[in-house]
Amino acid sequence: MNKHVAKTDFYLYIFICKILNKALINHIVNFFTFG
Repeated sequence: MNKHVAKTDFYLYIFICKILNKALINHIVNFFTFG
């Protein structure tokens, strides 16, 4: 397994998790604010 590829995948995974967490938090805030 290529270490460079693994490291890139790891950072991509973290990036996606941050995007999803931010979207989820925004969804929850909107739900409680406007729901």
